Amino acid sequence: MVFGERDYQDAYNSNTFKGYQDWLQNVSDCGVAGRWIAPPGTNRAGDDVVLFYLHGGAYVIDSGGLQLHYWLKLAREMNEMRGVKFSIFLLDYELAPEFKWPSQLIETQAAYQYLVNHLSIDPSKIVLGGDSAGGNLAMTFLLHLARPCKQVTVIEWLGPVPGRPAGAFLVSPWVDMMSERPSRCSTNYDMLSNTWTRRSALEYIGSLHAVSAVYEPSWSPFQWFTTPNGPLPESFKQAAQASRFVPGKELKGLELLASPYVQPIKCEDNSWLREAFPDEGRTMITWGGKEIFRDDIEVQFEQLQAAGVAAKKLVKPLAGHIWTTADAGLAGYYKTHSGAPWDYQDYAVIAVADWLEPFKLRSGKKKTGQGSASSGKQSKI
Repeated sequence: MVFGERDYQDAYNSNTFKGYQDWLQNVSDCGVAGRWIAPPGTNRAGDDVVLFYLHGGAYVIDSGGLQLHYWLKLAREMNEMRGVKFSIFLLDYELAPEFKWPSQLIETQAAYQYLVNHLSIDPSKIVLGGDSAGGNLAMTFLLHLARPCKQVTVIEWLGPVPGRPAGAFLVSPWVDMMSERPSRCSTNYDMLSNTWTRRSALEYIGSLHAVSAVYEPSWSPFQWFTTPNGPLPESFKQAAQASRFVPGKELKGLELLASPYVQPIKCEDNSWLREAFPDEGRTMITWGGKEIFRDDIEVQFEQLQAAGVAAKKLVKPLAGHIWTTADAGLAGYYKTHSGAPWDYQDYAVIAVADWLEPFKLRSGKKKTGQGSASSGKQSKI
């Protein structure tokens, strides 16, 4: 497994993209960099649904290339099988430790304004998504859109800040960076380690210097995922717990861990959650039953339900982190040997397409009447 540009190139040169390489286009415009996945010769303002997606990687690596297989399959399912004009914009945002919070929030807002104000894509057509750290970024951005964080500012020439997007697609979102809930012990099954994710969180907020040496970065890529799962230092716990979020107050260092603009699970205001997250099933959260973030995500999901958001969930009981987007490209990752309906590689392609397809109607477009693959059945992709 390789992260970064090499991973994108490997996916692009794979059999998945054979005959479809012209569906992938790199762009850099108005200070916004990323990749479009869409049928060639189509116009983004004319799309029925646009997925604006933020990759994961704990804010320190770019894991987006691993998921290109999934995005092409989803784009083909929507466009070719269901007759939905659908595109995906994958944002290339800068990484920690060189770029710390709120840099990534600023880039996300700039990209959103670019899509709406410069490409003329109506917010009613946009679904905001992200996995892992990208899920964290998507959620904190929605909270920021609802009640702006004063530390997030974007240059004026990008135009006005648009309203909330039509939907939210959150894949194994990193909602609690310092959790010690029981599922954090699933490290023998999942691809992540607690020490690595916590260390990365501290790099994101610029506070790696504040804790024990066990959280210091290793130059060995192997150890990125095999670092010891040491407990949080007591001094760090005390510092983090002593912080309290006060709306409008500028936070820094470890204080940021108390902020919903950094950790979505810290938002305990139901009215804020209702303002931020699309309701009536237009927010979907997916996670694996064996991933270390499971308990954290379940708590966050229940918070949204209690707030009246009525989010949908897609859970694969025997799966690990980001199974939704990784199954399609990570060899053998989809296999559970359970014989269950989800035990095939493109299960998430169909399930997510089933959820996305109605956004075509919500955006004000009339349905074309073209057939689509039914839920739970494999499409030829």
